[in-house]
Amino acid sequence: MKNLLLFILKNLAVWVLLFLVQRLLFVAFYYTTVGNASLGHILLSFFYGLSYDLATACYLLLVPFVVFSIYAAGWIGMPLRFMRVWNLICLFLTSLIACSDIALYNAWGTKLNERALSYIGYPKEILSSVDTMQLTKLLLLIALQVLFGLLLFRKLAKPAETRMKRMHLGAAVPIVIFFMVVLIRGGFQTKPITKARAYYSAYPMLNYAGVNSSWNVLYDLMHLSDNTNKYLYLPKQEAQQIVADNFKKSQGDRIQILNTQRPNIFFIQLESWNADVIGPLGGEAAVTPAFNALCANGLLMKNFYANGFRTEHGFVSVLCAFPAQPKTSIIRNFGKFDHLPSLVHELDSMGYYSAAYYGANIDFANTGPFLHSIGFRKVLGEKDIPYKGRSTWGCYDEDLFAFIKKDIPALPVPFLSYGITITSHEPFNEAPGPIVFKGDNWDQRYRNSVHYTDKCLGDFLNSVSKESWYKNTLFVILADHSNALPHGRSFNEAERFRIPCLLYGDVLKTEYKGKSWDKMGSQQDLLASLLGQLNAHSDKFPWSRDLFSPKKNAFAYFAFEDGFGVIDERGQVVFDNELKRTVTRQGEPSDLIKAELLRTGKAIQQEVQDQYLHY
Repeated sequence: MKNLLLFILKNLAVWVLLFLVQRLLFVAFYYTTVGNASLGHILLSFFYGLSYDLATACYLLLVPFVVFSIYAAGWIGMPLRFMRVWNLICLFLTSLIACSDIALYNAWGTKLNERALSYIGYPKEILSSVDTMQLTKLLLLIALQVLFGLLLFRKLAKPAETRMKRMHLGAAVPIVIFFMVVLIRGGFQTKPITKARAYYSAYPMLNYAGVNSSWNVLYDLMHLSDNTNKYLYLPKQEAQQIVADNFKKSQGDRIQILNTQRPNIFFIQLESWNADVIGPLGGEAAVTPAFNALCANGLLMKNFYANGFRTEHGFVSVLCAFPAQPKTSIIRNFGKFDHLPSLVHELDSMGYYSAAYYGANIDFANTGPFLHSIGFRKVLGEKDIPYKGRSTWGCYDEDLFAFIKKDIPALPVPFLSYGITITSHEPFNEAPGPIVFKGDNWDQRYRNSVHYTDKCLGDFLNSVSKESWYKNTLFVILADHSNALPHGRSFNEAERFRIPCLLYGDVLKTEYKGKSWDKMGSQQDLLASLLGQLNAHSDKFPWSRDLFSPKKNAFAYFAFEDGFGVIDERGQVVFDNELKRTVTRQGEPSDLIKAELLRTGKAIQQEVQDQYLHY
């Protein structure tokens, strides 16, 4: 009995020590995100993480426990080779997962999860999100962790070559199983541990640090999305009524900002831009001088928000007015996105020709199939665009704009054009041209990449200003989603989702040029707003509100990995589904307003998820 118990305890100790090192590495990489948090507060992540570490260790010990028990009973020889191979495999996988979390958190603000794992079919694009130096460091960390683990197992947890009486073994096995089950469940409480146990801090990084990386992946794999709505907060009829009240189409006269009802519409979707680098939005003025100058002759949406945090969310919100969902996105599901109504189809029925230009892999995340499905007649990706240079994600934005400039004159008018930039995608270190912001950290890289795209944007608009199609074109310049950089925005912070959106062109009425539109809205509202300017109905798009209507219920809704936020002029509410509570950090509204915003957000997320599941 003693040998079996010692075998389990020694192996538990080795794994817990390894997981402690992994947590230490994660915290070391991102300790700057916790501000003035005390050392004691930071160390609490190790305390809360212990139960996850023990649970993960027990999962990894299940197979060795069975094998060693069989050996102890005398039915097989000493399984040393098996133990070494098993430990090597587990060491590599746990180290790979832990280091992947370090890389992913920098870009997404989350650890590996169901959405991230869904990208496994695109290894090239996954590697493109990490620069060469960072990838080298992570590979080195993986190798060092594996070597360190092998050394620990060799020195501390080598199984003793001792048989056991089967009577003693029969007594030991149930004891070991009992305690392993208790540790896997995280204690003697009624329900097994969830991620919520580690959420003790106002700093998201510390909460994520507490959750063991390998346990997190196992948990998500065991809780994969199915066809049940996990966001049932309210009775169905009540949720529907709240949504209907908040998205009721206005019957009043809208404000017409255009001097024509049939302009060409040219979307320019900017990769990862946010309000923090836009001077007229209160951000840094030096990063986007060209965009700032454009604002002097355009209509800037002052309080405009992204619905989600990835490009695939932006596509669906802008072109189909369908809000982002937690955990997944409808663009990933054949048989669902095919049924979405779209702006492209609506404009097609009005005689518009449509073309989409993407500087990256058109097949990534079903982008090409989605764009074709919603009605674009021409869909061109990186393989169709001649380019002089490229980042790891796609062709440089200057080459994308050069190709669009040559292609657009051949399009029938009126046209809907959709250009999608890519160079300002993480890891932000491959934009050509002079380095304006000195330093090799991601904040400076982000500024430089956005500054590069900004110059490409300004040069393009200046170069086409004499083209025949230009005078009758409305340019809609907006971001696909925001970014935590350069000010370290939290993944669930409302300001993280605030993005630029500028309406620009000669088709704008003079009185709206150089002005700001203060009414709050989000990407999903853009579709109804544009159709309204064309004197067309938006009844097929129940989630979209006309921002130029006189109706005053202005608010923005956004979804993050497992939660939502609602913000209006009175304040904001951010709700975390995993914690089952609000995590609002600023602009704290009164209890009454908070309750109203929370109820609205819950109704929207519940109904969006329900509609998503039934498409």
